[in-house]
Amino acid sequence: MSVESVPRKRSLLRWPLVLIWRATTAVSNRIGILASIGVGAIAMLIGFFLIGTLVGAVIGIPMFLLGLLLFLRGLI
Repeated sequence: MSVESVPRKRSLLRWPLVLIWRATTAVSNRIGILASIGVGAIAMLIGFFLIGTLVGAVIGIPMFLLGLLLFLRGLI
């Protein structure tokens, strides 16, 4: 019995996180590991400063999280 014939069980709650991680992996593979770490750090800094304002928090929180994911993907 091959591994391909066994269906993988995916949690419906975990699916969006897996999708975001795969998208981050695709971006990291395209721009390179070192650039991914740099872009991730810059996105985290910009997101951190945007979180300080109420209007900027709407953009700052996702930007910070995207930067964190890129940074982690570059390290892993």
